[in-house]
Amino acid sequence: MQFQLSIQTLTTTVAGTLRKAKKNDKGFYEGVPLTVLGAVSRNNYYYDPASLVNAMGNPNTRFYKALLGGGLNGEWGHPDTSALTEEQAIKRTLNVLEQQTSHYFNRIWIDTLSDGTQLVRGDVKPFGVYGKYLEEAFNDEHHDAAFSLRSITSDPVKRGDGSYFRKVLALITYDGLSLPGYELASKRGMLGQEGFMQIAEEGFHRPIQVEHAMLDSMYETIGYESWQCQEVLEYSSV
Repeated sequence: MQFQLSIQTLTTTVAGTLRKAKKNDKGFYEGVPLTVLGAVSRNNYYYDPASLVNAMGNPNTRFYKALLGGGLNGEWGHPDTSALTEEQAIKRTLNVLEQQTSHYFNRIWIDTLSDGTQLVRGDVKPFGVYGKYLEEAFNDEHHDAAFSLRSITSDPVKRGDGSYFRKVLALITYDGLSLPGYELASKRGMLGQEGFMQIAEEGFHRPIQVEHAMLDSMYETIGYESWQCQEVLEYSSV
């Protein structure tokens, strides 16, 4: 039997048109969609919007203080925790490594679209050792650039529609990658594109302290909302 197959990247989807992104005169890519509030992700998770907003906007959180202080960095890809112990995996998730940094955020806000959809948007600038890879993705008209939340959540609870509810206990950052957990969360939906509409000890770079009880279910409490990393977590927990 002979098989035939031909697949090509879609230039235009419901998220927008794939094209080279534009940055401002200070080097920031403005209005980049980071996540979608109140929607089920491609990984079949529903993140509680109230807890996610609180994790970003509560002045007592590391996320808020890091953004306010000009140090909310993100990594190129989510951390690989497959070879770590549960406690090590939690600590690695909570710690944004300087040597893995690819970008930082200058501003993050919630944008409500005409259909009522709420996007978390951010102004992001490639930065650090891996910044060149994110910059390359933004400038490639055939390749997507996207972001994915890195969080600690409650254990998933199955909802009536078959998706799983997760309450965000801590939001660490948004990491850069190619396959977002939400179709709308990529450079396709950037503002300004043509044709488109808990606190760390002694500083923000030390790991956040977490109750030991959270370590009992590491693969359920770590929230990496990207396709490839979710698959790693699922296979690692088998």
